[in-house]
Amino acid sequence: MNEKWKKTGRLFMITMAVGMITIGNRTGYKVQAKTSNDEEKTIVSVTYMNDKPVTITEGDYGYWSKTKKGEFFKYNIQTIFEEECSGANLLIKYSDNTEKVLTTKKDFVCIPCGDHIGNDYSLSGKYGTVFSDFDDDDDVILTHEIEYEGKQTFDKRWTGGHTYNIYGIYKGKKFKVPVTIEENGIKRISYTSAKKIKLKAETDGSWQDGHNGHCTLWRTDSEYPEYYEYDISPYFYKKGSKITVTYNDNSKKVYTYKNKAFRDKNGKSMPYDVSYQDKQTYKTRWKVGKTYKINLYYANKKTTFPVKIVKDNSIAGIEFVPKSGKIFKCEKNEYTDRVNAGYYLYNKGNKLIIKYKNGKKKTYKCTEGDYYWGTFKDSKGKKFSCMNIGCKTNQDKQPWEIGKTYKAKIKCMGMRTTISVKVAESKE
Repeated sequence: MNEKWKKTGRLFMITMAVGMITIGNRTGYKVQAKTSNDEEKTIVSVTYMNDKPVTITEGDYGYWSKTKKGEFFKYNIQTIFEEECSGANLLIKYSDNTEKVLTTKKDFVCIPCGDHIGNDYSLSGKYGTVFSDFDDDDDVILTHEIEYEGKQTFDKRWTGGHTYNIYGIYKGKKFKVPVTIEENGIKRISYTSAKKIKLKAETDGSWQDGHNGHCTLWRTDSEYPEYYEYDISPYFYKKGSKITVTYNDNSKKVYTYKNKAFRDKNGKSMPYDVSYQDKQTYKTRWKVGKTYKINLYYANKKTTFPVKIVKDNSIAGIEFVPKSGKIFKCEKNEYTDRVNAGYYLYNKGNKLIIKYKNGKKKTYKCTEGDYYWGTFKDSKGKKFSCMNIGCKTNQDKQPWEIGKTYKAKIKCMGMRTTISVKVAESKE
């Protein structure tokens, strides 16, 4: 999973409109942008002015950042500017002793043209805070590009109860904005699952391409090996699971998962987003019988909870059979270096048979499919995800040739079986 965003709101774009371009005001009608004579002046200083200090709470406007030393909660400087600095002014002083004030307005900025408009939407725009010149009628004369800076490291992370400086950069000149971080009062968090999380081997998840990191059957050989990635979410977000927040005064608040959210006894959801992250890649793929620790994040606190991978001991083996005969068929043309497994796995009528140790069998038939997806159903219409069916060939070492038959290994639910595939010349 990627970085975890915490209460960041939207991410915004700051753009610059110059020259005689058309710009709309907040009421929606159009005015002409006025050419600024300040573009040729030398700026001596830029000062940020605001009637109120910028104050945020621990866990707002940030995400968990990975470093070689570990993870830490990192605040998003641009989002702080855009969320908390609306209504402020920038005082620009020039070498000829003249001054100019830019005012921040939270409005709509069209990307990439820089038009400032009052509409609620645009095909290429995002809301954002922009520093702008305004005329007497409050129409935009010119919007200005602002860059951001604020150093945070694992060893010098920002903590509650302190004030830090962030910096905007206007035309090469920095201006300082003090930001005070208030403590959120959270001491620690803990997670208790409604039931111990045990994921069945190659059942609760999907096969992934070890090279590209996403589900695909285009590359099914040792050069691009598959691995099985488990999906924790149905077990993490399970009715009855609890997150306990302990505060600095040692008081506690318990949130129980129900109605699609973790809620307190009054039904209110948690004030910050909850997320988790595992470490599943081809190199760190999970193995049967092992227990893994999952990171859980809430505001600027984190904890871990265990997940175990177990084998389904009720299964004796699997079979994968074609609609007719014993050999699967696929097509290939002279320009194809590898045959996608979907061409022979997802043919209508193919069957996946699961054999159980008690002598029973369960058959799933492919009712429809194409080269990248197949729908498998049992006699009662219950579906079996094609993403749980993996395939391995040796096409990187032995390219498949038209007219010949090759072996492919099917992987499913912790079991393995081998099929034969005959390659025919493509009719296309």
